[in-house]
Amino acid sequence: MIAPNLVNALLLQYETPLPEDFDTKAVRERIREIAPAFDRMFGLLVKFYALNTRPEAPINEYVSTYLWQNPLALREFLEGERFANYADTFARPSARTWLLHDIAGEFDELAHTRFLLKQTVAIPRKTSISRSLETWAKRPLPHSTIARILGFDSATWEIIELTALAERPDLNRAINAHLYSIVHVSKPGGTSHVTE
Repeated sequence: MIAPNLVNALLLQYETPLPEDFDTKAVRERIREIAPAFDRMFGLLVKFYALNTRPEAPINEYVSTYLWQNPLALREFLEGERFANYADTFARPSARTWLLHDIAGEFDELAHTRFLLKQTVAIPRKTSISRSLETWAKRPLPHSTIARILGFDSATWEIIELTALAERPDLNRAINAHLYSIVHVSKPGGTSHVTE
C-alpha cells in the first residue's frame, strides 16, 4: 500500500556526528523516551531513527530522517518544542529537505526497516528533471528492499534515493552511498519497533 496524500509530502533529514567517547546507550535511551510522541504525531508519515557506531560505521552519528505529509507539518515541527529540544541537546543541526517524487514498495511494512540506504546523484544541467528521476526509478532495488523513497533537491539539483531495507545491503554497486543502522521507526497509524 502506498502512503496517503503524497502530493505535498516533503523529506527532511539531519545528521549529528558524535564524539568517539560519546555514550551511545544514552542516545538509544533518548530514542525510547521520545519515540512514543512521534509514533502518534499528526502530519508525520514516517520517521527513521538511525544510530551508526564505530567500528561498524566510519563515525558515530545520530540521524533523523522524516517524511512529512505537507509543508505545514514540517514547519510546525521545526518551529516547535521537539526540534528545539534536539537542538538544546546536540546543537541545532543543518536540516536538509527534499521534494518527494515517488514511493515504491510496501509503505505499510516500513516498521520492519533495519537499514536505510541513502544515495545521491547529480541531475545534469541540460537533462530533463523528470526524465532523470524516471530513469533512476527504473534501477533494480537491492535484495530485502521494503520500500524506496525518491526525491530531489532543487538547490543542488540532486536526486536522493532512500531505500528501506530489512537486511544489510551489498554496497559494491551503490552510488554516493551512506548507510544508516535503524534503531526505531515511527509510523503514526501503523506499528513501530525499537531494536536493541
